Amino acid sequence: IRRNISIVVFNPAGDGVQCWTVIGAFPTSWKAPAMKAKAKNLALEELRLAFEGIEVSTEIVSGATLLSGRDELGEFG
Repeated sequence: IRRNISIVVFNPAGDGVQCWTVIGAFPTSWKAPAMKAKAKNLALEELRLAFEGIEVSTEIVSGATLLSGRDELGEFG
């Protein structure tokens, strides 16, 4: 199934500043490391997509999930 995907970059205040809309995307591969509870390194996943097109905008696309800003711990909420 092909989907349009919006990737939004947020500034430190939680405001969307740039958006990439990937058109007609579908996954071609996914890699994830084995989970090790005592590991001290980060677990990074890789998702590769094939797509039909891409649009870049400094305006946030409607339908994107926007966060309200950071809470007292500095996390987006």
